Amino acid sequence: MKFLRNVIGVGALIAMMIFTGCGDSGGGSSSAVNSPTDTHTITGQELADTVVAQWLDVDFSNSNPDGISDSDLDGDVDTNDAVNLVESLKFMGHDIPETLINGLYDNYYTVNGYAEILGTSPEIDFSYTLDNPVSEADLQAHDWSGLEVGDLIFVDYDKDFIWDFAAVYLGASSGFTHAVVFSSDYYDKVVIEDLDEPSNIIVQDIAYGYSDVRTPDYESLSSY
Repeated sequence: MKFLRNVIGVGALIAMMIFTGCGDSGGGSSSAVNSPTDTHTITGQELADTVVAQWLDVDFSNSNPDGISDSDLDGDVDTNDAVNLVESLKFMGHDIPETLINGLYDNYYTVNGYAEILGTSPEIDFSYTLDNPVSEADLQAHDWSGLEVGDLIFVDYDKDFIWDFAAVYLGASSGFTHAVVFSSDYYDKVVIEDLDEPSNIIVQDIAYGYSDVRTPDYESLSSY
């Protein structure tokens, strides 16, 4: 597991509690944005709200997390950003294939689902995300103007060509003008951070790593 990179400090984290039921105990909430049988075309706002409602403060792990089990044996249910996105969509009524964070970016899944086994199984095409005009240069210049709620900010902070997380852009939320939610190895849980605070983990990772933005393919994700 990648842990505890040196940073200048951390910004204030304010938990956005739109719904009840968030916490360390796991990814389930008793409140739904949509009923589990509602399969209308979802919006970025609905996706962002559901990720926060279901996953805020849930334990991070990269040891094959699935959102329902304790994969790293630390006593807490584990997640990562692929789980956050896919399981949120499932909660909203869309039974889409399980994949890795790289799968979200490159539009594929394998028989391994969430398992961290890159390159060992045939990749099956599925449209999770679409190109977005916001570039790495825009992100590194702290230009958030092109982002829309629900966009995914992919970051490879150690430049090993494996995406470490895919933060969901929340827009104005939790007292921040440009907030994101993501599953953080630094904090060992799902957190909300402020993109306008240069010392925050995600801003530091964008500054020194690789990054890109993609938009969820809401039409495909809603009709699968």
